[in-house]
Amino acid sequence: MDAINDRIQKEGTGFVFSEVINKKFPESNFVTVFNRALRESETNQTIKVINFWYTRCAPCIQELPELNQLVRDYDSTDVVFIAFTPDDNITVKKFLTEYQFDYHIIPDSRQLIKEIMPVMIYPTHLVVNNDGKIIYSNSGFKYNEVRYVLDSLKSSPE
Repeated sequence: MDAINDRIQKEGTGFVFSEVINKKFPESNFVTVFNRALRESETNQTIKVINFWYTRCAPCIQELPELNQLVRDYDSTDVVFIAFTPDDNITVKKFLTEYQFDYHIIPDSRQLIKEIMPVMIYPTHLVVNNDGKIIYSNSGFKYNEVRYVLDSLKSSPE
């Protein structure tokens, strides 16, 4: 997977957070904005696409249609889409009355975001492989890059 981030860095399509590459993503039980338990046992051994965003972030809002398309494109596969936001539950629910966002949204995630990585640019995206290692990171959303990473993971032998 190093080749993926090397390719992305060479093409200059975004900022790769190299300090998190190959770092273990913290597995945990999460509770979504709609009180659904997203258990570690459900997400363990699956590919995860992680999004860090917040409700007043214009680029975060702008990318929502493409994020939702990504969820539809990989709907029948073993990919889990999780979005962490520092915003509280009430703020996120109000936001979702105006905007559709098909990821599992985990509100009040400020502390978890600090534990995973110091997110300074929103939106930020990670892809975590089946072994729980972060193999892709980028600021902004690069639909084709994320698709490339997911397709590479899905086609590579375990």
